[in-house]
Amino acid sequence: MKHLMLALIFLFAGSLRAQEAASSPVAKELLPLEKARVDTLCKGDLPGLEKLFASDLTYVHSSGAQESRTEFMDKLRTGERKYVSMEHDPGIAVRSYGDVAILTGSTKVQVIVKGQTQNLHLRFTEAWQRHGKQWQVVAWQATKIAE
Repeated sequence: MKHLMLALIFLFAGSLRAQEAASSPVAKELLPLEKARVDTLCKGDLPGLEKLFASDLTYVHSSGAQESRTEFMDKLRTGERKYVSMEHDPGIAVRSYGDVAILTGSTKVQVIVKGQTQNLHLRFTEAWQRHGKQWQVVAWQATKIAE
């Protein structure tokens, strides 16, 4: 019983920290940008994505495949990969460290890769970096959630 109470206390404290982080000034900047990134990705707006992705982006898919910004964009451009939908689950955590911020959360993705539709539930870690007044994604890492 004592362990259960401690676990509940830590769970509650962790959720408070996530709520505090989500209401921070940086979160108020980045959460709308993250929504814009997702919308832009699913619309196939490549010029819009190029503005949101840093030139040195590292994108690691849930399969473990790693791509540069150029490789990622080329697969979208050729139609080898098409994102149909991406819906983040509630509770994205935002932690800021000066001009770098880390977003963590989970998302449901429907993507077509080489003509095959994949429905994925993923956990992600995403790093944004501020260059002057502009934030850009510098890294994405996703892992499949065991169902």
